[in-house]
Amino acid sequence: MLLLRSSGEKVFYYKKVNKETKKAEAEIDFLIRRNNKVNLVEAKSSDSNNIESLKKVKEMFSDRIGKQIVLHEGDIKVENNIVYLPYYFAFVI
Repeated sequence: MLLLRSSGEKVFYYKKVNKETKKAEAEIDFLIRRNNKVNLVEAKSSDSNNIESLKKVKEMFSDRIGKQIVLHEGDIKVENNIVYLPYYFAFVI
């Protein structure tokens, strides 16, 4: 996040909470606005590869979402229009 902020990016966070249960239904680590779209960025630890929040937010706001990016420990890959990047590639976001 420091890398993104130091480059002048405004970085936001998203969390949707169920009003009845008070539990989080979706959370996105970083939201970055570019070209009138919002890019969703999730940072995943080695223990968690769950991208359900990414899918939910994309579904809820599909016309406003640009890229979907997951920062993780693995290699570069693209699956179902989601870009997976190693942590050390955060600078290209």
